[in-house]
Amino acid sequence: MDRYWLLTSTFYGNRLPGDPRGFVSRVRDLRPGDSVSDAGRHERARHEHDIPGTPCDADMPGLYRSAQSLLKGPVIRIALEQAQALTPQFQETAAHRGWL
Repeated sequence: MDRYWLLTSTFYGNRLPGDPRGFVSRVRDLRPGDSVSDAGRHERARHEHDIPGTPCDADMPGLYRSAQSLLKGPVIRIALEQAQALTPQFQETAAHRGWL
């Protein structure tokens, strides 16, 4: 059976961890049912939030502000004409790698 993936591309600063629109990222967090260490504190478990097919995480304002503060330059935005110029390259790369 063929698997189809949605190929997306974000440019620097456009979809940060904690984004109110939802986000996919590797973040360290605590969730109900996480193990408790012998000292009685939660272990700092890493949950994979970036596995294809898993739902996006919800708004995390503190994480979002932290990610914004770490940006080293301005957010990159592209115009429609630039997106149209990039699309054939994305398609060529996907075909070269055998992605459907």
